[in-house]
Amino acid sequence: MLDKMGKTIHSSEKESFIGRKVNLDLDTEIFDTRIAPQKSFEFDYNPPSPPFRKGGQGGFLNADRLIFEIWVYPDKFYNEFFNNMLKGDSIGIKKKELEQANKNSSESGYLLWKKEVTLK
Repeated sequence: MLDKMGKTIHSSEKESFIGRKVNLDLDTEIFDTRIAPQKSFEFDYNPPSPPFRKGGQGGFLNADRLIFEIWVYPDKFYNEFFNNMLKGDSIGIKKKELEQANKNSSESGYLLWKKEVTLK
């Protein structure tokens, strides 16, 4: 949720991850939440209990808008891999290439969908 000044009300944030996560050695699957063909994904959102105004009046304190967004990070695994490689001591002459690959993979995310709802 956003307040009237357009700032995020952090207690109202909720994220969900759709994808497959494996460790950097590719030998252990941590989780797999990919959506199968002809299936769907439901995202349940229950906003936190609203803070109440002084004097006992109900309602969200400064809550103005609710925003739903779907972000895609196609290179998330590679970004984690390159970050891990850059932490190592033996990257040698490939450091510049790894830094560029890391930068490229960290900038590949994009906003797929957004819906904004004004709260009354």
